[in-house]
Amino acid sequence: MFLSFGGFQLRSPIPQTLADDAISGLHAIHQLGVLQGDPAARNILVHPDRPGITWIDFERAEFVRPRAVLGTLSPNRKRKLGWSHEEGKCQNGKSSKKIPASDIGQAKTELARLVVKQRVVISTDANLIRP
Repeated sequence: MFLSFGGFQLRSPIPQTLADDAISGLHAIHQLGVLQGDPAARNILVHPDRPGITWIDFERAEFVRPRAVLGTLSPNRKRKLGWSHEEGKCQNGKSSKKIPASDIGQAKTELARLVVKQRVVISTDANLIRP
């Protein structure tokens, strides 16, 4: 919950540097062990008096436990080929859970729609926000 004005939602067009700042912020959130859960452009705020962006709406966010370091594998040891759905894995070995890469990919797709080539349109930060 914001106790003060957080900023305006992004609107098109935005410069590539602002999109890069948003992705960097999402990486920082992941480094703290949190998946944002809804990395859409509507959840990024820009404040006219402050540099940078603010990620909001962590309603669907999840805490992620760090993965254990893999040990050495013995070439003679038999391995399981598939996992059950009850364990959170599909039969092909791919996880059915969200991972940081899925958050980043979704955010990049959303932001790519808003980014404009800098040689076509050059805007000031004040023009990038919706009142």
